[in-house]
Amino acid sequence: MEQQFGVRLKPTALYADPTPRGVVQALQEQDPDPLVVIPIQPEGTRAPLYGVHVLGDNGSFFRPLAAELGADQPVFGLTVGLLTEDTPTDVADIARFYLQQIERHHPTGPLSLIAVSAGSYVTFELAHQLLDWGRDVRAVIFLDAEGPGRRPRLGRLGRLGVHLGALRTHGFSYLGTMKAKRQEARSFAEAQARITDDTVLDETGGTGNIDEFVAANALAIEAYQPKPYPRRLTIFRAADDKFDSPLARQSGLGWKPVAAAGFDITDVPGDHLGLLQPPNVATLAAQVAYVLNSRNDDAD
Repeated sequence: MEQQFGVRLKPTALYADPTPRGVVQALQEQDPDPLVVIPIQPEGTRAPLYGVHVLGDNGSFFRPLAAELGADQPVFGLTVGLLTEDTPTDVADIARFYLQQIERHHPTGPLSLIAVSAGSYVTFELAHQLLDWGRDVRAVIFLDAEGPGRRPRLGRLGRLGVHLGALRTHGFSYLGTMKAKRQEARSFAEAQARITDDTVLDETGGTGNIDEFVAANALAIEAYQPKPYPRRLTIFRAADDKFDSPLARQSGLGWKPVAAAGFDITDVPGDHLGLLQPPNVATLAAQVAYVLNSRNDDAD
C-alpha cells in the first residue's frame, strides 16, 4: 500500500471496510495521528470491553469471544499498529499510548479491559493510568496470564509424570508437539538476544520483525515494577494446563501480591490460547459476561 500510494494506511482502516471503495476513502481521509482501535464488535449499548495488546492477525484472538458475547456488547482491540522506530515497547509508555487512544475513542463512561498472556502487564498498567485519570474501570480480566509473583509450577518429577501421561494418551505425536514448542521457545530466546531495551530497529528504520517486538516487550515486562491495584482482579486459568502446582490457583497465577482488593480465579476449558477458540470460548464468554454484568450492577 505504501509503495503504491506513498502513504501508510493504518490496519484499523482495513478492518473497518476492506472493500476497494473503503480503502480509497480511508486514503482520502488519512489522519496524521489516526486511532489504532480495532472495531472487533463495535455495536451495542453496554460499557465497552477493550482487548489489549498483540491481538493476533486481524484481531483474531478476541473475535470468537466477541461473537459469543453478543450484539449488545461492544468489543474493541488496542494495538500499537504498524511497527516503526517510534513504536513504544516500555510497559508504561505503551499503556500511556493506549490511554490516549481510549480518551479519543471513548472519552466518557465506564469500560472494562481484557488481555491474554503477557498483554496483561500492559493492561494492568493501563488500568492504573485510567483510574489515575479519573476513569471508571469496571473490570480487569486476565486470561491464563502469569503475574509478577510468578505462576507456581510442578517440580521436575511432576512435569515428568505429565509428559509420560500425555505420551500414553497421544502416542508419538506428542513428541512432535514438544519439539515444536521447544523450537518456538528457542526462536523467542534468540530474538531477545538480538535486541536491547531501547533498540528493535533494522537498517531500514523499522522494527526487525514481530518476534523482536514481542521480545522487546518481554524485556520491558522484566523491568516493570507494578504497584498494587486497588480494585478486584478477574483471572481465568486454562484448565488444560497440567503443569500448574496446587498453589497456582491460590496465588492467582502470581497476581496475588499486587491484587490489593483481592481476585477471583476460575478454570475454563482449553489450553493457553485454546480457551479463546471454539468450542471452549462459549464457556469463557458466559463467565466473562457474568463478570461484566455483576460489575455493572455493583456500580449502579
